[in-house]
Amino acid sequence: MSHIRTTAAQENKTKSKTTYNQLQIFNITILQKDQQSIELDIKSTSRNNPAIEVEEKELCPICNRTYQGSLGDRCECAASRSSSNSSSDAYEAVFEASYSGNSGYTADDTDPFARVSGAESFCAGLKTTLRAEYHSEQYPIIDYLIDNLNSQGYLPADIIEETCDICSVNEEMVTQVLTSLQMLDPAGIGARSFQESLLLQLQRITPRHMVAEALIQSHFEDFAERRYREIAKALGVSPKVVENESQFIREHLSPKPAHGFDPDLNNISEPAPTIRPDVVIRKTPQGMEVDVLESRRFKISVAESYSELRKQMRKNSLNASEQDRALIRDSVDEANNFINAINHRWQTIKNVSEALVRMQNEYLEHGTVGLRKLTRKDVGHEVGLHESTVSRATAGKYVLLPNGKTVSFDDFFDDSQYVKDKMREFIENEDPRHPLSDEQLMRLINRCGMDIARRTVAKYRDELKILPSRFRRSRPTFLYPTV
Repeated sequence: MSHIRTTAAQENKTKSKTTYNQLQIFNITILQKDQQSIELDIKSTSRNNPAIEVEEKELCPICNRTYQGSLGDRCECAASRSSSNSSSDAYEAVFEASYSGNSGYTADDTDPFARVSGAESFCAGLKTTLRAEYHSEQYPIIDYLIDNLNSQGYLPADIIEETCDICSVNEEMVTQVLTSLQMLDPAGIGARSFQESLLLQLQRITPRHMVAEALIQSHFEDFAERRYREIAKALGVSPKVVENESQFIREHLSPKPAHGFDPDLNNISEPAPTIRPDVVIRKTPQGMEVDVLESRRFKISVAESYSELRKQMRKNSLNASEQDRALIRDSVDEANNFINAINHRWQTIKNVSEALVRMQNEYLEHGTVGLRKLTRKDVGHEVGLHESTVSRATAGKYVLLPNGKTVSFDDFFDDSQYVKDKMREFIENEDPRHPLSDEQLMRLINRCGMDIARRTVAKYRDELKILPSRFRRSRPTFLYPTV
């Protein structure tokens, strides 16, 4: 009898742990999704589950606040605009800066939320393809890997260990599924680093470019720093061969393998339009204010009728069949899990955003010149979260700053942005007959108060897709050809 009780307790513990892991995976999946995917999830879940009620509010495309009255005079920005001429000028400036210029919207756009990407269908296509190759036991691994792909097609560096922990599977099984994912289109998908993505892309090209593969596989740092002579000596080829292969890499491989890929067309489509900001940071007399727009736009709750039925079930006062009871119980449980995951998403994004406001206050006040060196680990320590959680809360999401500019969350972590802005400014105003060398750019930037090395200038120039000075001379454009 004691043995039976012990076995039952162990089974309950295992079941509880499995349920917890499933909810943990679900919360993580909801957290990292982009704005459009969450909108689709909310609408599809409310359609399929009668226990969920969703109230969607319309937001003003200017101030991102909820409309209060009739069309034309419905929100706070309209009220403040009518108070004085100066506030009217400020209102128009914010509109022009935040939508016409930076976010891809114009004054004629009536539904900014309609301008969204197709990332959801892309992930669904990958899941369908992989599931055809594996047994249902591997489906959680497939879903977890694909749900962790960022907008550029990359996975976190520690994805194998994380998947093993979350899905309670061994490393060999995860590695097998990851290898299959990396064999799908577009080439480079599922890479855990820029270096791995380039190698995956090269392996698809015939005939094989052995020197190019060696550059990336064994001499990646020298390749990035353009030390062609050292590489040529190590590989036993001429520096010209190394330079040609380097140029081939830059012209034929993509740093963003999933950018603009349309799985239904099996082709490269036009890049998705810029989405509306997920978070708005406003400057108020009390300080900086953080607003998560989804939490303003959607009100999600358990339907009162189903909540009452669930209470009656707990009191054993509901006269219903076992099938109806199971339907009510499952619907309400699913609704609660979904609502909890959505609230967790909104609260996490808000906590991370408020931490960034505190830690990057100079950036918000003075622009890129005030940007301090900051890592996701620093922010995680500030709010008591793991850095991977911070990464998921910010990946593929955008912020409307107090100056009216919409930027990626990534900009808060890029202490090189000010230098890059200065480099672009200097190059745009250079004499096309005598373009600025990296050495000259370094000196100009140093005069602006930034201590920077020449090789760092070369690195940032590459990241900006700007050609070296010898290729910019008397050219109509200084940008690399788009891949």
